[in-house]
Amino acid sequence: MNRRLRFSLLCLITGIGAIGIANGADPVTINITGNVKAAPCVVDGASSVPVDLGEIPAPALATVGSGSGWKPFKLNLKDCPASTTKVTAGFKGSPDATNAKLYANAGTAGTNVAIELAKEGGLWLSNGDSWQVNVNATTHAAQFPLAVQANSVKGNVGPGTISAVIQVDFTYQ
Repeated sequence: MNRRLRFSLLCLITGIGAIGIANGADPVTINITGNVKAAPCVVDGASSVPVDLGEIPAPALATVGSGSGWKPFKLNLKDCPASTTKVTAGFKGSPDATNAKLYANAGTAGTNVAIELAKEGGLWLSNGDSWQVNVNATTHAAQFPLAVQANSVKGNVGPGTISAVIQVDFTYQ
């Protein structure tokens, strides 16, 4: 073989090999994700809010649907960043077996009584419900006015304690 033919074949083989290497590699995709979240506010007060319903006379809960009387309280948030304009509170707790819109009593008064949580003067807040309020742009604070009462779900509530834990998670926008 002459030298020129050998050189041409060598260039051709080398070129085909390089093309094969370049075309044989699998492409790689880079997926970039993330979330920009509003900064949190500060809960004003303790992380546990005790609400005492006081002494409830058993006759007050003798009939189905009767209640102990509403006990108002507030969840206050402060020091919200200027970029945070809304706060959503999500409510979680053990639902009552008789009425899932109410929270189960874990106290000794038994299953005839449950706990009712509502917006102050308004709608029930059941397990899984949420409530959104605006952050005051001047004070950088938000407030959730709530109320709670014992509710007779079966009537004939006997003496004993009333106890429930409702967890509130906040998300910010």
